[in-house]
Amino acid sequence: MVWAFVYNPSMAKAYQNPEYFSTYSEFIPNFDKFCQAQSTPPPVVIRRNQLKCTQAGFDSFLKRHIDNGAFKGFRPADFVDDCYEIDAAKSTVGGLLEHHVGFFYIMGASSVLPVMALDPKEGEQILDMSAAPGGKTCLMAQLMNDRGLLVANEPSHLRRRVLKASLDRMGVSNTFVTSFLGEAFPATHKFDRILLDGPCSAEGSLRGGWSKSFDYERNGEYRAGLQRLQLKLLKRASELLKPGGRLVYSTCTYDPLENEAQVDAILKHDQSLSVFDPGLVGPWQSGLTSWQGRHYNPQVQQTFRVLPHLYNSWGFFVATFIKQ
Repeated sequence: MVWAFVYNPSMAKAYQNPEYFSTYSEFIPNFDKFCQAQSTPPPVVIRRNQLKCTQAGFDSFLKRHIDNGAFKGFRPADFVDDCYEIDAAKSTVGGLLEHHVGFFYIMGASSVLPVMALDPKEGEQILDMSAAPGGKTCLMAQLMNDRGLLVANEPSHLRRRVLKASLDRMGVSNTFVTSFLGEAFPATHKFDRILLDGPCSAEGSLRGGWSKSFDYERNGEYRAGLQRLQLKLLKRASELLKPGGRLVYSTCTYDPLENEAQVDAILKHDQSLSVFDPGLVGPWQSGLTSWQGRHYNPQVQQTFRVLPHLYNSWGFFVATFIKQ
């Protein structure tokens, strides 16, 4: 789908009104503050790469760029380890030598949460079903101490190039990159843990501006296609998971039809799966038990939503499953 679009500051300002998200006002608390948060850019957050940079070295890096004026300030990000909010333009942070040599990765703080829910361990066999651009993949490799097998799957050739560049820059060596369609990933091998950060309508990433590719018109056919693909991916992920294994499904959108409805659908399809509360502390909102007259499996209450006015990052949804 091609969108005719010309950026216009007055359009961006108009976007600050709640019209687009009004359908969600019944379940988003303090809806006016939510809309205000959506209209402002999220903070620039960087994650220290433990594979290349010690804490002492990172502290020195932060101080050096305060002293030379590149950073106006910094602070540890709340609820996620090794992440810092940087008071500087993203272009400035991305242009630093330390970024190019892989001392840190620029990623939203909420993007760390699906990996924390997955809780990867050294020596395990883990699948990232939709891996590009690679921030979560690199973090998983770091938490595995770069040991074990991490399969990073990405069907898009262009996105796979970005993924490989990220892995190389961050010094990851335990990762094997594949190019299958996620829903057709070969079911010849079972994994201890699987991350499915799937394709979605990306409403949570739309903060502070407009995007050429965003579905502003809420195209029903496009949305229905996304939902069908998400369920196909979840079904294949379940088939690829070992008994006792853990699966995390995450999106950066607010739409219940892409979030809780998909959790409800996979629980009906595969009764060996159950939703698990990973116990992550933070100002999260529990998953919805109903939406537009449809009631979901009560287990969805153990999923969680990240809202930008409650946690100053991208909007996210995270569901964690255990296979019996």
